[in-house]
Amino acid sequence: MAGSSGASAIGNIIDGEALAGRTTAHDGVVGRALANVLTGGASAGPLRPLTED
Repeated sequence: MAGSSGASAIGNIIDGEALAGRTTAHDGVVGRALANVLTGGASAGPLRPLTED
């Protein structure tokens, strides 16, 4: 899933893992940064293709 909706979905998983005690606060920081990269950030979306630049 691209864009902010994809990042939110990954963020929900990260939050769930933190609540269950399986991750640390730093894991959340790294996970959210990776989610932003993997989903294309706020400027991406299912109908807005991004270049590799």
